[in-house]
Amino acid sequence: MLVAFSEGVGKDAARIVNAGTPQAAEDLYAFVLRPHAAPNLLRIGRIDALTAQTRAWYGGLRDPQSDAKQLRDRGEDLRRDLFGRIDGLAKSTLFVVPFGDLFRISFAALPEPGSDRYWIESGLRVQTLAHESELRMPAPPPHAVRALLAGAPEFGASSRPPPGQRVEKATAVAARQLCTSVAEHGFPAIPGAARELDGLRDLLHGTLGAKGKVQVIDGSQATKENVLAALDGVDIVHIATHGFSFDESCGSGNARGMTLDRSRVGPGPVAQPLSGLAFAGADVSGGHAPIGVLSAGEMSAADLSHAEWVVLSACDSGLGPIGHNEGVFGMRRALRLAGARTVVMSLWEADDTTTAELMQVLYRARFTEQRNVPDAMAEAMRATIAARRSAHESTHPYYWAAFVGEGGWR
Repeated sequence: MLVAFSEGVGKDAARIVNAGTPQAAEDLYAFVLRPHAAPNLLRIGRIDALTAQTRAWYGGLRDPQSDAKQLRDRGEDLRRDLFGRIDGLAKSTLFVVPFGDLFRISFAALPEPGSDRYWIESGLRVQTLAHESELRMPAPPPHAVRALLAGAPEFGASSRPPPGQRVEKATAVAARQLCTSVAEHGFPAIPGAARELDGLRDLLHGTLGAKGKVQVIDGSQATKENVLAALDGVDIVHIATHGFSFDESCGSGNARGMTLDRSRVGPGPVAQPLSGLAFAGADVSGGHAPIGVLSAGEMSAADLSHAEWVVLSACDSGLGPIGHNEGVFGMRRALRLAGARTVVMSLWEADDTTTAELMQVLYRARFTEQRNVPDAMAEAMRATIAARRSAHESTHPYYWAAFVGEGGWR
């Protein structure tokens, strides 16, 4: 089932045209297309109210300490308002074209109707599309596969600004936007990233066999330059490192996130919003342009025309400024512009240990069991929930729902 959200103006003629002047859209609509059925257009509600609902629920999703009852109540309200009048969603594959702040949420984490569990546990599968036309993208033909696994970089000691020099005086576009913790102390190691790459290398070697080639770039070799050079012509790309989006808040030490802070932007021209990835030797301390940071702009210029599957196993890699009727800018858009067919990215800080485990299940479902993207994503989420539940650990969506798939789904 396809549900494509978009803005529009109500049926009231006075709202559509006022003395010949078109009025600003105020309502959210859903174009619904079911198999073997006529399409349908539904008015969902006021954009401003739904945006406030979405932001409130999203704030709880990315905070593992948020109140569980409040998160569920807000999720139930949002699910009812967005999908309450759409029949046949149970155990279906739901393709969603989001609008506005809906790009920031994981639909899989919505509560299951009439249950204390999550929607993804009901048999639902979810895939995000940038445009309705992506629903018709064919499956890639069989061929020899080249895979690139990159990340787990060695960051080393960061250079600190001289005594008395403020970080805001750095000349780089990024240094004025980074929180003090990163700019002054550098990037912490990501213990789970090396284990993640090792596990995926073994899995892909076993799955691809002699017909495939797996290249691993990690540790001190995982520089921005080496990774960019290796992207050309690869079919599978997996990057496990620190990620950032300018519009998100500072993060915790056990997550794969670079910390950003709008308040650190001082007087003078404000730099453009940033999204990016940090590699070996990354340095954003004061006095020079960022070193070892791959920006979204640079990624968009890479050649990913052969890339059928790109995973950014990093924090906030699916976020960025949202353009009017244009979706999300940042690393998410950059990868699609570079030619990536399917992109898996995160909507908030990804817990390091849980991410490494989730990725193993995801790759096994996608490449060993040859499942399509929404099936593989659903399997990874359900397995993570089940494992945490059996271990009497929190099943808060923060731990399992951060990653979403967008684009080609077959």
